[in-house]
Amino acid sequence: MSANNLIKYDLSIDSPLQNNMADGPLKFIIPYQEFGIKKYLHAAFSSALIVGATILALITLLEFLSTNASPIFLIFFCLILIGKLYLILLFLRVMSPSTPEELILGPSYLIFDTGLPPFDLDELSRIKQTQMLFQKRQKHTFSLDDITTLTLRNTENGNRLTIDQNGNRINLATAANEQEKKWLYNYLKDTYPINN
Repeated sequence: MSANNLIKYDLSIDSPLQNNMADGPLKFIIPYQEFGIKKYLHAAFSSALIVGATILALITLLEFLSTNASPIFLIFFCLILIGKLYLILLFLRVMSPSTPEELILGPSYLIFDTGLPPFDLDELSRIKQTQMLFQKRQKHTFSLDDITTLTLRNTENGNRLTIDQNGNRINLATAANEQEKKWLYNYLKDTYPINN
């Protein structure tokens, strides 16, 4: 695989997809799209909520300590602290920089590093938000047998580049656009023995 082989594939010149052969095997770096100004607006709103929760927690605690108040004030105080902790974790996750995806093409293996995507500010589901809050970076190493399952799937939400491994279907290059996924698929098809 030489760097010149990359030229024969049609890829937009302004594509963020990068390649690097300086450190051994060919590596494709696929950066995630950031949320720009929306990220900072969300951080400012979260900061205001954290300050508000702190003030409310202090008022509740002082009320509980200064009078023979009902234990419900203590329960309310604990709930405020839990909410505040969630807001702090959310703030830190929103402000943390994303880590790009990486595909490393070895002679008899393919390594896929999922990186860490930016927190999806458009996601409204609290369950999905919580999943994203604790999302971890994953690294998959595929054998030649696994690589033969590489498929470009056409779905309602666009193309998906997938590999099946041990009964799991793993999405590759989720940060890439449609053209880049097709480009990667064709490149990987020419690099590895893939039947489909």
